Amino acid sequence: MTATAEDITITFGNNDILSFSITFTGFVNDDDALGLDEVPTASSAATSASDAGAYDILVTGGSDNNYNFNNVNGVFTIEKADQVITFPTIGEIDLATASSVLLSASSDVDLPIQYSIVEGEDFTTISGTELTFSGTGNVTVEASQTGSSNYNAAASVSQSFTVIDSRKQDQTITFTSLTDATYGDAPITLDATSNSGLGVSFSIVSGDDASIVGNTLTILGAGTVEIEARQDGNDGFNAAEPVVQSLVIDAASVTITPDDKEIALGDALPTFTITYAGFVNGEDESVPNALPVVSSPTANIATEGEYDISVTQDATAANYVFANETGTLSVVRPLSASKDLQIVIYPNPVVDMLSISGLLESASYEIISLDGKVVDSGYTTDKINLSDIKRGTYVLQLKDTSQQVIRRELLIKK
Repeated sequence: MTATAEDITITFGNNDILSFSITFTGFVNDDDALGLDEVPTASSAATSASDAGAYDILVTGGSDNNYNFNNVNGVFTIEKADQVITFPTIGEIDLATASSVLLSASSDVDLPIQYSIVEGEDFTTISGTELTFSGTGNVTVEASQTGSSNYNAAASVSQSFTVIDSRKQDQTITFTSLTDATYGDAPITLDATSNSGLGVSFSIVSGDDASIVGNTLTILGAGTVEIEARQDGNDGFNAAEPVVQSLVIDAASVTITPDDKEIALGDALPTFTITYAGFVNGEDESVPNALPVVSSPTANIATEGEYDISVTQDATAANYVFANETGTLSVVRPLSASKDLQIVIYPNPVVDMLSISGLLESASYEIISLDGKVVDSGYTTDKINLSDIKRGTYVLQLKDTSQQVIRRELLIKK
């Protein structure tokens, strides 16, 4: 026969009369507890007035000629009780008549209350239950009770109020609205005044795309920042209500333009290059985390003409947006071998003036650097002035009125 005390749980402070129960297992022949010579009993050293905790429920006694007894103890659990804080409202405090206030929050189980200053700590101090004020503004005080051996921590309760000084004048801040800016713009001078004539200070309260020193805002990136203008008052003026302005900083725009290229019909496609315009703050094409890709739509060009050079993979970079332009690949008819041999350039190397013989008519020319950039262009019949072109190796490209092309390597020395 097993006699097991049933577990029981109550909350501290529950004064109901306790009754411990026993569950029996092992009876046979329809026997039950009423037929036992001595019925076991359950009891505990703890009562409903005991502290929160876990206590044994002891099973004792019990006898019968037909059964052997195995008594199993149970657990009597007293859980911590909840508590509630009451915190009366605190009205407006005028320093002209009072510089402190006594706090009167209480717990419904009479445990001591702790106070903390949530807002206004720069001009408010607390000692015990007394708040003392050295300035004006908004104050928030939180009352809390951390609990005890028999009670759970209470939910904190806050009270907010305003401290004024009727002996002081109010003041108002006027903060000039901010127009949208763009990454790369020059520093912005912030403009805010108080009708008290006192100086206004600025700070960023949201966002990390700008910094402020004094009244100068420097743009650090594209995004939105919120700037607060404040005036904390003095002996004659209350602190002003802060004013917040939002500044939207747009991404800078960069134009990506494939460089124009020219080849003779039958030549392989050139290496395509790109010109960027619009990077700011000394940044360049090393900034994008994904570089653009450019190409011509065809690799096998069968006829003369002009073909688009397009951006086929966009660039991406923080603080920038990219606009793609289109370049031109010109495919021209080359000079016949006999006509090509008629053209002679001299001297080569050249310092300033290049002479050309063999041209029967005016021809257009381009001086092209080895990276594909056109550094000079124009028309000539016999001479080209190269005095403004720096030393280096270039390609001279001549094109006659029939769009036939001749190229010569050109070395300029200074």
